[in-house]
Amino acid sequence: VYDMSGGAWEYVMGVMLDKEGKLVSGRNDKYNSNFVGTLTYPEDGTEKTKTTWTETDGGIAWPEKKYYDAYSYAETDQEFNKGLFGDATKELGPFYQVQYINEVRRVSKWNADDAFFVKYVNPWFRRGAAYNDGTDGGVFAFTNDSGRALGNNGFRVVLTP
Repeated sequence: VYDMSGGAWEYVMGVMLDKEGKLVSGRNDKYNSNFVGTLTYPEDGTEKTKTTWTETDGGIAWPEKKYYDAYSYAETDQEFNKGLFGDATKELGPFYQVQYINEVRRVSKWNADDAFFVKYVNPWFRRGAAYNDGTDGGVFAFTNDSGRALGNNGFRVVLTP
């Protein structure tokens, strides 16, 4: 028995492409997946130190294309039209906004779980939720992150024939 509805956010092999169609490693040289690829930068004006993460930096090669999903470049986390059938980014729509006490959340029609698409600042998909995310998380929840290692992030293995 496995609880997929909380405990940790789980990375999946779902990553955004940059504007030129190249795979994105992560946000910057501090927050990335360690896969060789483009680095995007946060909106807060952080100084750009690198534009790519390379093998010289310790980066590793990507697995074969059949092992990950690549999504078109997105400026915002609301570009749901870039989702793919079969990974629950298309099937869970339509998506809508819910006003909570201090914030507006985007949720899916399935169980009102969080729904935040990958974007240039956070090009990696995560699923599920952390143990303390309350009702925002769930088996259908997805959000974005930089690709970095975090204490409340794990990974989710999905095997298909």
